[in-house]
Amino acid sequence: MPHSTIHLFDEFNPFHRMANGALEARHNDVQIFAFDEVGNDSVRETPLFKTKFFQIGLFKEVEFEVSHFGTTQVVNHKNAVVMFKPGQTCSFRKRDPHAKGYAIMFKEHFIDWRLGNANTMRDFSILNPAFDCVLFLTDEIFSDLIEVAERMHFEYRYPMDPSALNILKLYTHLMIEKINRLCSHHISTTTGSLPYKTTQDFKSLVYQNIHKTKTVGDYAEMLCLTEKTLINHVRSITQTTPKDFINSVIVEESKAMLLNRSTVDQVASYFNFTDQAHFSNFFRNKTGQSPISFKQK
Repeated sequence: MPHSTIHLFDEFNPFHRMANGALEARHNDVQIFAFDEVGNDSVRETPLFKTKFFQIGLFKEVEFEVSHFGTTQVVNHKNAVVMFKPGQTCSFRKRDPHAKGYAIMFKEHFIDWRLGNANTMRDFSILNPAFDCVLFLTDEIFSDLIEVAERMHFEYRYPMDPSALNILKLYTHLMIEKINRLCSHHISTTTGSLPYKTTQDFKSLVYQNIHKTKTVGDYAEMLCLTEKTLINHVRSITQTTPKDFINSVIVEESKAMLLNRSTVDQVASYFNFTDQAHFSNFFRNKTGQSPISFKQK
Protein backbone atom coordinates (compact mmCIF):
# COMPACT_ATOMS: atom_id res chain seq x y z
CA MET A 1 0.00 0.00 0.00
CA PRO A 2 1.51 3.40 -0.96
CA HIS A 3 2.74 5.81 1.69
CA SER A 4 1.52 8.97 -0.02
CA THR A 5 -1.49 9.77 2.15
CA ILE A 6 -3.32 8.93 5.38
CA HIS A 7 -5.46 5.84 4.88
CA LEU A 8 -8.90 5.81 6.50
CA PHE A 9 -10.59 2.67 7.81
CA ASP A 10 -14.24 2.47 8.84
CA GLU A 11 -14.33 -1.32 9.26
CA PHE A 12 -12.13 -4.03 10.74
CA ASN A 13 -11.55 -6.28 7.70
CA PRO A 14 -10.14 -3.61 5.34
CA PHE A 15 -7.73 -2.67 8.14
CA HIS A 16 -6.56 -6.29 8.39
CA ARG A 17 -6.11 -6.46 4.63
CA MET A 18 -3.94 -3.34 4.76
CA ALA A 19 -1.62 -5.26 7.10
CA ASN A 20 -1.92 -8.54 5.16
CA GLY A 21 -3.44 -10.10 8.25
CA ALA A 22 -5.23 -13.45 8.01
CA LEU A 23 -8.19 -12.33 10.11
CA GLU A 24 -11.90 -11.90 9.44
CA ALA A 25 -14.12 -10.15 11.98
CA ARG A 26 -17.10 -12.14 13.25
CA HIS A 27 -19.04 -8.99 14.14
CA ASN A 28 -19.19 -5.48 12.69
CA ASP A 29 -18.84 -3.70 16.04
CA VAL A 30 -16.29 -5.71 18.03
CA GLN A 31 -13.37 -8.06 17.43
CA ILE A 32 -10.99 -9.79 19.84
CA PHE A 33 -8.04 -11.86 18.66
CA ALA A 34 -4.75 -13.31 19.87
CA PHE A 35 -1.67 -12.10 18.00
CA ASP A 36 -0.74 -15.64 17.00
CA GLU A 37 -3.94 -15.70 14.91
CA VAL A 38 -2.73 -12.88 12.65
CA GLY A 39 -0.54 -15.09 10.44
CA ASN A 40 3.08 -14.96 9.34
CA ASP A 41 2.67 -12.74 6.27
CA SER A 42 1.53 -9.52 7.94
CA VAL A 43 3.37 -6.38 6.86
CA ARG A 44 6.41 -5.18 8.76
CA GLU A 45 5.53 -1.50 8.29
CA THR A 46 2.18 0.20 7.78
CA PRO A 47 1.44 3.50 6.05
CA LEU A 48 -0.07 6.33 8.04
CA PHE A 49 -3.65 5.49 8.93
CA LYS A 50 -6.72 6.59 10.87
CA THR A 51 -9.59 4.40 11.99
CA LYS A 52 -13.14 5.07 13.12
CA PHE A 53 -12.84 2.44 15.84
CA PHE A 54 -10.80 1.92 18.99
CA GLN A 55 -7.97 -0.59 19.31
CA ILE A 56 -6.38 -1.84 22.52
CA GLY A 57 -3.33 -4.08 22.18
CA LEU A 58 -1.88 -5.99 25.15
CA PHE A 59 1.69 -6.97 24.25
CA LYS A 60 3.92 -9.43 26.12
CA GLU A 61 7.69 -9.10 25.55
CA VAL A 62 7.45 -7.27 22.25
CA GLU A 63 9.57 -4.77 20.34
CA PHE A 64 8.22 -2.46 17.64
CA GLU A 65 7.87 1.21 16.72
CA VAL A 66 4.61 3.13 16.86
CA SER A 67 4.00 6.61 15.46
CA HIS A 68 1.37 8.76 17.16
CA PHE A 69 0.66 12.10 15.43
CA GLY A 70 4.14 11.97 13.90
CA THR A 71 6.04 11.22 17.14
CA THR A 72 7.74 7.82 16.96
CA GLN A 73 8.13 5.73 20.09
CA VAL A 74 9.96 2.41 20.44
CA VAL A 75 7.91 -0.12 22.39
CA ASN A 76 10.48 -2.47 23.90
CA HIS A 77 9.12 -3.67 27.19
CA LYS A 78 8.01 -6.84 28.90
CA ASN A 79 4.44 -5.59 29.35
CA ALA A 80 2.91 -2.90 27.13
CA VAL A 81 -0.55 -1.57 26.31
CA VAL A 82 -0.92 0.25 22.99
CA MET A 83 -4.13 2.17 22.24
CA PHE A 84 -5.21 3.57 18.88
CA LYS A 85 -8.30 5.78 18.89
CA PRO A 86 -10.59 7.22 16.20
CA GLY A 87 -8.98 10.21 14.54
CA GLN A 88 -5.41 9.48 15.58
CA THR A 89 -2.82 9.51 12.82
CA CYS A 90 -0.80 6.35 13.44
CA SER A 91 1.61 3.88 11.89
CA PHE A 92 3.69 1.04 13.25
CA ARG A 93 6.76 -0.96 12.29
CA LYS A 94 7.19 -4.47 13.61
CA ARG A 95 10.50 -5.76 14.89
CA ASP A 96 9.28 -8.91 16.59
CA PRO A 97 7.06 -11.22 14.48
CA HIS A 98 6.37 -13.47 17.48
CA ALA A 99 4.44 -11.06 19.67
CA LYS A 100 2.22 -12.58 22.33
CA GLY A 101 -0.96 -11.03 23.63
CA TYR A 102 -4.38 -9.85 22.50
CA ALA A 103 -6.01 -7.06 20.52
CA ILE A 104 -9.48 -5.66 21.22
CA MET A 105 -11.16 -3.59 18.51
CA PHE A 106 -14.52 -1.90 18.98
CA LYS A 107 -16.63 0.96 17.68
CA GLU A 108 -17.78 3.72 20.00
CA HIS A 109 -21.47 2.85 19.79
CA PHE A 110 -20.68 -0.73 20.87
CA ILE A 111 -20.04 0.49 24.41
CA ASP A 112 -22.95 2.96 24.34
CA TRP A 113 -20.53 5.72 25.25
CA ARG A 114 -22.84 8.58 24.31
CA LEU A 115 -26.08 6.87 25.24
CA GLY A 116 -26.86 7.77 28.82
CA ASN A 117 -23.64 6.51 30.35
CA ALA A 118 -23.14 8.08 33.78
CA ASN A 119 -19.48 8.74 32.95
CA THR A 120 -20.08 10.47 29.61
CA MET A 121 -18.76 13.80 30.88
CA ARG A 122 -15.46 12.37 32.06
CA ASP A 123 -12.30 12.73 30.05
CA PHE A 124 -11.43 9.04 29.83
CA SER A 125 -7.79 9.14 28.84
CA ILE A 126 -7.96 5.83 27.02
CA LEU A 127 -10.70 7.21 24.75
CA ASN A 128 -9.13 10.65 24.23
CA PRO A 129 -7.33 10.91 20.84
CA ALA A 130 -4.85 13.44 22.25
CA PHE A 131 -3.68 11.14 25.05
CA ASP A 132 -0.45 9.13 24.81
CA CYS A 133 -1.11 5.78 23.16
CA VAL A 134 1.43 3.61 25.04
CA LEU A 135 1.54 2.42 28.66
CA PHE A 136 4.20 0.21 30.28
CA LEU A 137 2.99 -1.95 33.16
CA THR A 138 4.23 -4.16 35.97
CA ASP A 139 3.75 -7.93 35.79
CA GLU A 140 0.94 -7.85 38.35
CA ILE A 141 -1.11 -5.15 36.64
CA PHE A 142 -0.50 -6.58 33.17
CA SER A 143 -1.59 -10.06 34.30
CA ASP A 144 -4.85 -8.57 35.55
CA LEU A 145 -5.56 -7.03 32.11
CA ILE A 146 -4.52 -10.18 30.26
CA GLU A 147 -6.99 -12.18 32.33
CA VAL A 148 -9.82 -9.90 31.17
CA ALA A 149 -8.63 -10.17 27.55
CA GLU A 150 -8.51 -13.97 27.77
CA ARG A 151 -12.10 -14.05 29.00
CA MET A 152 -13.15 -11.73 26.18
CA HIS A 153 -11.38 -13.93 23.64
CA PHE A 154 -13.17 -16.99 25.03
CA GLU A 155 -16.57 -15.29 24.77
CA TYR A 156 -15.84 -14.00 21.26
CA ARG A 157 -15.59 -17.55 19.95
CA TYR A 158 -19.19 -18.23 20.93
CA PRO A 159 -22.02 -17.52 18.44
CA MET A 160 -22.58 -13.76 18.28
CA ASP A 161 -26.03 -13.77 19.89
CA PRO A 162 -27.34 -10.91 22.11
CA SER A 163 -26.14 -12.68 25.26
CA ALA A 164 -22.55 -12.98 24.01
CA LEU A 165 -22.53 -9.36 22.85
CA ASN A 166 -23.79 -8.13 26.22
CA ILE A 167 -21.03 -10.07 27.97
CA LEU A 168 -18.43 -8.60 25.60
CA LYS A 169 -19.78 -5.10 26.26
CA LEU A 170 -19.37 -5.62 30.01
CA TYR A 171 -15.82 -6.90 29.57
CA THR A 172 -14.99 -3.98 27.28
CA HIS A 173 -16.25 -1.51 29.88
CA LEU A 174 -14.21 -3.34 32.51
CA MET A 175 -11.05 -3.17 30.40
CA ILE A 176 -11.57 0.56 29.77
CA GLU A 177 -12.10 1.29 33.47
CA LYS A 178 -9.03 -0.71 34.50
CA ILE A 179 -6.73 0.98 31.99
CA ASN A 180 -8.18 4.40 32.70
CA ARG A 181 -7.52 3.97 36.40
CA LEU A 182 -3.84 3.48 35.58
CA CYS A 183 -3.52 6.78 33.75
CA SER A 184 -6.17 9.01 35.30
CA HIS A 185 -5.21 12.25 36.95
CA HIS A 186 -7.24 14.52 39.17
CA ILE A 187 -10.53 15.31 37.44
CA SER A 188 -11.73 18.79 38.21
CA THR A 189 -15.33 19.90 38.35
CA THR A 190 -14.73 21.64 35.02
CA THR A 191 -14.95 18.27 33.25
CA GLY A 192 -18.63 18.01 34.11
CA SER A 193 -19.55 21.26 32.40
CA LEU A 194 -21.23 21.73 29.03
CA PRO A 195 -18.30 23.78 27.63
CA TYR A 196 -15.93 20.95 28.55
CA LYS A 197 -18.08 18.33 26.83
CA THR A 198 -18.44 20.59 23.78
CA THR A 199 -14.66 21.05 23.63
CA GLN A 200 -13.97 17.32 23.85
CA ASP A 201 -16.57 16.52 21.19
CA PHE A 202 -15.17 19.28 18.97
CA LYS A 203 -11.63 17.89 19.25
CA SER A 204 -12.78 14.38 18.38
CA LEU A 205 -14.65 15.67 15.33
CA VAL A 206 -11.59 17.59 14.15
CA TYR A 207 -9.35 14.54 14.40
CA GLN A 208 -11.82 12.51 12.36
CA ASN A 209 -12.74 15.14 9.74
CA ILE A 210 -9.70 17.37 9.32
CA HIS A 211 -9.09 16.03 5.79
CA LYS A 212 -12.61 17.11 4.83
CA THR A 213 -12.94 20.57 6.39
CA LYS A 214 -10.90 23.09 8.36
CA THR A 215 -13.76 25.56 8.81
CA VAL A 216 -14.96 26.33 12.35
CA GLY A 217 -18.52 26.84 11.12
CA ASP A 218 -18.68 23.29 9.76
CA TYR A 219 -17.75 21.83 13.14
CA ALA A 220 -20.26 24.07 14.90
CA GLU A 221 -22.93 22.72 12.56
CA MET A 222 -21.90 19.11 13.32
CA LEU A 223 -22.37 19.91 17.02
CA CYS A 224 -25.69 21.71 16.40
CA LEU A 225 -24.23 24.93 17.82
CA THR A 226 -23.72 28.43 16.52
CA GLU A 227 -20.14 29.27 15.60
CA LYS A 228 -20.06 31.92 18.35
CA THR A 229 -21.17 29.39 20.99
CA LEU A 230 -18.50 26.91 19.92
CA ILE A 231 -15.82 29.61 20.06
CA ASN A 232 -16.92 30.70 23.53
CA HIS A 233 -17.05 27.13 24.89
CA VAL A 234 -13.64 26.17 23.55
CA ARG A 235 -12.04 29.43 24.70
CA SER A 236 -13.45 29.03 28.22
CA ILE A 237 -11.78 25.61 28.57
CA THR A 238 -8.55 25.96 26.56
CA GLN A 239 -7.96 29.74 26.46
CA THR A 240 -7.51 29.34 22.69
CA THR A 241 -9.89 29.38 19.74
CA PRO A 242 -11.27 26.45 17.72
CA LYS A 243 -9.32 27.73 14.71
CA ASP A 244 -6.08 27.55 16.71
CA PHE A 245 -6.77 23.90 17.48
CA ILE A 246 -7.71 23.08 13.87
CA ASN A 247 -4.48 24.68 12.65
CA SER A 248 -2.40 22.77 15.23
CA VAL A 249 -3.86 19.46 14.04
CA ILE A 250 -3.11 20.31 10.41
CA VAL A 251 0.49 21.17 11.34
CA GLU A 252 1.06 17.96 13.31
CA GLU A 253 -0.51 15.72 10.69
CA SER A 254 1.32 17.55 7.89
CA LYS A 255 4.62 16.89 9.65
CA ALA A 256 3.77 13.21 10.01
CA MET A 257 2.89 12.92 6.32
CA LEU A 258 6.00 14.80 5.15
CA LEU A 259 8.23 12.55 7.24
CA ASN A 260 6.36 9.54 5.84
CA ARG A 261 7.42 10.33 2.26
CA SER A 262 4.36 12.31 1.15
CA THR A 263 5.13 15.17 -1.24
CA VAL A 264 4.21 18.76 -0.42
CA ASP A 265 1.61 18.70 -3.17
CA GLN A 266 0.04 15.51 -1.75
CA VAL A 267 -0.21 17.05 1.71
CA ALA A 268 -1.71 20.25 0.31
CA SER A 269 -4.30 18.22 -1.59
CA TYR A 270 -5.12 16.03 1.41
CA PHE A 271 -6.00 19.05 3.54
CA ASN A 272 -7.86 20.80 0.70
CA PHE A 273 -5.56 23.79 0.32
CA THR A 274 -6.11 25.63 -2.96
CA ASP A 275 -2.59 24.77 -4.14
CA GLN A 276 0.91 23.89 -2.95
CA ALA A 277 1.86 27.55 -2.46
CA HIS A 278 -1.15 28.14 -0.19
CA PHE A 279 -0.17 25.19 2.01
CA SER A 280 3.51 26.19 2.03
CA ASN A 281 2.63 29.70 3.23
CA PHE A 282 0.40 28.25 5.95
CA PHE A 283 3.10 25.80 7.08
CA ARG A 284 5.83 28.44 7.11
CA ASN A 285 3.61 30.84 9.06
CA LYS A 286 2.90 28.20 11.74
CA THR A 287 6.34 26.56 12.00
CA GLY A 288 8.86 29.14 10.82
CA GLN A 289 10.14 26.91 8.01
CA SER A 290 8.94 25.71 4.64
CA PRO A 291 7.55 22.17 4.26
CA ILE A 292 10.44 21.31 1.92
CA SER A 293 12.99 22.44 4.53
CA PHE A 294 11.18 20.43 7.20
CA LYS A 295 11.08 17.36 4.96
CA GLN A 296 14.82 17.58 4.28
CA LYS A 297 15.87 17.91 7.93
